[in-house]
Amino acid sequence: MTNNDPYKKAVNAYQDTNTSAMGGFDVVVELYKGMIKNIRAAKTAQQEGQLEDMVKLIEKTNNILIALQSHIDRKNGGEAAEFLDKFYNGVFATLMRIHREDNPAAAFDTLLGHIQPVYEIWCRHASAASEATSSENKDDNNGSGVEVGV
Repeated sequence: MTNNDPYKKAVNAYQDTNTSAMGGFDVVVELYKGMIKNIRAAKTAQQEGQLEDMVKLIEKTNNILIALQSHIDRKNGGEAAEFLDKFYNGVFATLMRIHREDNPAAAFDTLLGHIQPVYEIWCRHASAASEATSSENKDDNNGSGVEVGV
Protein backbone atom coordinates (compact mmCIF):
# COMPACT_ATOMS: atom_id res chain seq x y z
CA MET A 1 0.00 0.00 0.00
CA THR A 2 1.40 3.39 -1.00
CA ASN A 3 1.23 6.22 1.51
CA ASN A 4 0.31 9.50 -0.21
CA ASP A 5 0.01 11.59 2.98
CA PRO A 6 2.34 14.57 2.34
CA TYR A 7 2.74 15.18 6.08
CA LYS A 8 4.12 11.69 6.62
CA LYS A 9 6.32 12.08 3.55
CA ALA A 10 7.77 15.26 5.03
CA VAL A 11 8.36 13.65 8.38
CA ASN A 12 10.12 10.82 6.56
CA ALA A 13 12.14 13.41 4.66
CA TYR A 14 13.39 14.65 8.01
CA GLN A 15 13.72 11.39 9.86
CA ASP A 16 15.01 12.82 13.14
CA THR A 17 11.54 14.17 13.90
CA ASN A 18 9.74 12.31 16.67
CA THR A 19 6.18 13.56 16.25
CA SER A 20 4.57 11.25 18.79
CA ALA A 21 5.73 13.37 21.74
CA MET A 22 5.54 16.76 20.06
CA GLY A 23 2.95 19.49 19.71
CA GLY A 24 2.02 21.00 16.37
CA PHE A 25 4.34 23.99 16.66
CA ASP A 26 7.22 21.71 17.64
CA VAL A 27 6.64 19.57 14.55
CA VAL A 28 6.70 22.67 12.34
CA VAL A 29 9.94 23.82 13.99
CA GLU A 30 11.52 20.42 13.34
CA LEU A 31 10.37 20.48 9.72
CA TYR A 32 11.92 23.94 9.31
CA LYS A 33 15.14 22.64 10.83
CA GLY A 34 15.09 19.84 8.27
CA MET A 35 14.44 22.29 5.47
CA ILE A 36 17.34 24.51 6.56
CA LYS A 37 19.65 21.52 7.02
CA ASN A 38 18.76 20.17 3.57
CA ILE A 39 19.26 23.52 1.85
CA ARG A 40 22.67 24.00 3.47
CA ALA A 41 23.67 20.48 2.44
CA ALA A 42 22.33 21.08 -1.09
CA LYS A 43 24.49 24.21 -1.32
CA THR A 44 27.54 22.20 -0.25
CA ALA A 45 26.72 19.43 -2.72
CA GLN A 46 26.35 21.97 -5.52
CA GLN A 47 29.68 23.59 -4.65
CA GLU A 48 31.37 20.18 -4.66
CA GLY A 49 29.83 19.25 -8.02
CA GLN A 50 27.63 16.54 -6.49
CA LEU A 51 24.54 17.52 -8.43
CA GLU A 52 22.71 14.23 -7.85
CA ASP A 53 23.03 14.73 -4.09
CA MET A 54 21.88 18.33 -4.47
CA VAL A 55 18.78 17.20 -6.35
CA LYS A 56 17.96 14.59 -3.68
CA LEU A 57 18.27 17.19 -0.93
CA ILE A 58 16.06 19.61 -2.84
CA GLU A 59 13.51 16.81 -3.26
CA LYS A 60 13.53 16.18 0.50
CA THR A 61 13.02 19.90 1.07
CA ASN A 62 10.15 19.94 -1.41
CA ASN A 63 8.48 17.10 0.51
CA ILE A 64 8.71 19.20 3.67
CA LEU A 65 7.26 22.20 1.82
CA ILE A 66 4.35 20.09 0.56
CA ALA A 67 3.61 18.91 4.09
CA LEU A 68 3.79 22.40 5.54
CA GLN A 69 1.65 23.86 2.78
CA SER A 70 -0.96 21.10 2.95
CA HIS A 71 -1.54 21.85 6.64
CA ILE A 72 -2.17 25.59 6.29
CA ASP A 73 -5.54 26.51 7.81
CA ARG A 74 -6.74 28.59 4.88
CA LYS A 75 -10.24 28.94 6.32
CA ASN A 76 -9.20 30.47 9.65
CA GLY A 77 -5.61 31.54 9.00
CA GLY A 78 -6.29 34.92 7.43
CA GLU A 79 -3.24 36.92 6.35
CA ALA A 80 -0.83 34.48 7.99
CA ALA A 81 -2.21 31.63 5.89
CA GLU A 82 -1.93 33.73 2.74
CA PHE A 83 1.64 34.67 3.61
CA LEU A 84 2.65 31.07 4.31
CA ASP A 85 1.07 29.82 1.09
CA LYS A 86 2.94 32.42 -0.96
CA PHE A 87 6.12 31.87 1.04
CA TYR A 88 6.13 28.10 0.48
CA ASN A 89 5.38 28.59 -3.23
CA GLY A 90 8.28 31.04 -3.43
CA VAL A 91 10.71 28.67 -1.71
CA PHE A 92 9.61 25.85 -3.99
CA ALA A 93 10.00 28.00 -7.12
CA THR A 94 13.44 29.18 -6.02
CA LEU A 95 14.61 25.63 -5.41
CA MET A 96 13.35 24.53 -8.83
CA ARG A 97 15.44 27.13 -10.64
CA ILE A 98 18.42 27.48 -8.32
CA HIS A 99 20.73 25.37 -10.49
CA ARG A 100 20.25 27.88 -13.32
CA GLU A 101 21.34 30.86 -11.23
CA ASP A 102 24.61 32.59 -12.14
CA ASN A 103 25.76 32.01 -8.56
CA PRO A 104 23.81 29.11 -7.03
CA ALA A 105 25.69 29.35 -3.72
CA ALA A 106 24.59 32.96 -3.30
CA ALA A 107 21.04 31.97 -4.27
CA PHE A 108 21.06 29.26 -1.57
CA ASP A 109 22.29 31.84 0.96
CA THR A 110 19.58 34.32 -0.05
CA LEU A 111 16.93 31.61 0.27
CA LEU A 112 18.22 30.67 3.73
CA GLY A 113 18.09 34.36 4.64
CA HIS A 114 14.38 34.38 3.78
CA ILE A 115 13.61 31.14 5.63
CA GLN A 116 15.49 31.97 8.86
CA PRO A 117 13.16 34.75 10.11
CA VAL A 118 10.07 32.62 9.46
CA TYR A 119 11.73 29.72 11.30
CA GLU A 120 12.42 32.04 14.25
CA ILE A 121 8.75 33.07 14.37
CA TRP A 122 7.74 29.39 14.53
CA CYS A 123 10.29 28.86 17.32
CA ARG A 124 8.70 31.68 19.32
CA HIS A 125 5.23 30.17 18.79
CA ALA A 126 6.48 26.73 19.88
CA SER A 127 8.12 28.21 22.97
CA ALA A 128 4.98 30.14 23.91
CA ALA A 129 2.81 27.06 23.39
CA SER A 130 5.17 24.98 25.51
CA GLU A 131 5.13 27.57 28.28
CA ALA A 132 1.32 27.73 28.16
CA THR A 133 1.06 23.94 28.33
CA SER A 134 3.58 23.81 31.15
CA SER A 135 1.66 26.46 33.05
CA GLU A 136 -1.64 24.61 32.52
CA ASN A 137 -0.09 21.36 33.73
CA LYS A 138 1.33 23.08 36.78
CA ASP A 139 -2.07 24.60 37.54
CA ASP A 140 -3.83 21.25 37.01
CA ASN A 141 -1.51 19.02 38.98
CA ASN A 142 1.13 21.15 40.60
CA GLY A 143 3.61 19.96 37.95
CA SER A 144 3.93 16.58 39.64
CA GLY A 145 1.85 14.50 37.25
CA VAL A 146 -0.49 13.81 40.16
CA GLU A 147 -3.75 15.71 40.31
CA VAL A 148 -4.08 17.73 43.47
CA GLY A 149 -7.55 17.54 45.03
CA VAL A 150 -9.16 20.30 47.01
